Amino acid sequence: MTGGNVSMAIETPSEPAAPVPRSAGGRGGWFTVYMTAVVGIMSQIDRGILALFVQPMKRDFHLTDTQVSLLLGFAFTFFYVVGGPPLSRMADRGVRKSLISGCLAVWSLATASCGLAQNFWAFFVSRAVIGGSEAGCGPASLSLIADAVPKQKLPRAYAIYNSGFLGGQALSLVIGGVLIGLFAHIPPIHIAGLGVIYNWQLVFMVVGLPGLLVAAIVMVSVPEPRRTGPSRPGAIPCARWSAS
Repeated sequence: MTGGNVSMAIETPSEPAAPVPRSAGGRGGWFTVYMTAVVGIMSQIDRGILALFVQPMKRDFHLTDTQVSLLLGFAFTFFYVVGGPPLSRMADRGVRKSLISGCLAVWSLATASCGLAQNFWAFFVSRAVIGGSEAGCGPASLSLIADAVPKQKLPRAYAIYNSGFLGGQALSLVIGGVLIGLFAHIPPIHIAGLGVIYNWQLVFMVVGLPGLLVAAIVMVSVPEPRRTGPSRPGAIPCARWSAS
């Protein structure tokens, strides 16, 4: 077209797209969706549990309001932002289920290590590791789901995945509250060469260590689907806008 008008040309693949495995979207695909939702639940529990223990932390470790705000916000968020791009790049190139499993194992250990922390900086490092490792979960999970479930089922799959985050936020408060109630009668535990472990710190160990089991389940049971990209059957062809 002429006279400054805009035309659109539809580019279609020059060669037939490779077929998607028939297992895509079957039991293996939906198992992947549910397991990534479970991983999302674990991430929200581990990141949100700290909010319940602001007063005990201030009392037992003599923290200021500024230090508490750094633990709740900056220590997690800054390293989440920093870790996102390189971990997303790893998800682009590597085995995504391995990345999810590895990140989950790391942040679970970091959560449990909060139960051994003896001062502000030990807590800060643990929270930084939690934030940095959790940054790799979302991109790898979304990519994994996109290749495991047929395109027309993706809205439902992503809804299930997102429900894990909302459920984890609620569970972090419920589980934390129940556990601190169960541990309320436990006196401070003195460990030679380490220091004092308070009852509220035991909660971090209890909620952190199960993540190692979930990480192992993801690693051995979640299938790694073939990367299909935009050329899979049913994908929307590229649209090129040009002015002539």
